[in-house]
Amino acid sequence: MKPALLLRPLLAALSSALPPVPPSSATALALRSGCNQSACPDGRFGLDLWSVWAHNFAWLTELRWRGECGCHAFAVDTLAGCKTFTICTGTHSVCLDWRAGRGHWIDPQGKKTCYSLKNDYVCGTRGWQAWPTEEVECTW
Repeated sequence: MKPALLLRPLLAALSSALPPVPPSSATALALRSGCNQSACPDGRFGLDLWSVWAHNFAWLTELRWRGECGCHAFAVDTLAGCKTFTICTGTHSVCLDWRAGRGHWIDPQGKKTCYSLKNDYVCGTRGWQAWPTEEVECTW
């Protein structure tokens, strides 16, 4: 585990120069850009983890999903990064193990697709994100 993961967001949250965009004045593009994320992941694989440092000194993490049924965001534990969910196409299971740099998605037919992951702080460390970079062989 990266020790700075727990400390850097606190410092950033106390001194961030990036004000949030009020929802009433944000365009659809602004809501999906940089520091004002929507339920839609930005990457080409259609899934990621998005975390923000909350006022109660804890990470609030969502697994974001984009597919045939639109975009969805599901609350997950930051350390586990796993969620099984049912949407219009069936039941999906996703685990993004950012500490190991790998993740997988099991589709409703049981096919497992695996990914390598990267993670980093975003928005001046106000947020944190983990995302797939490429599809890889499933060896776990």
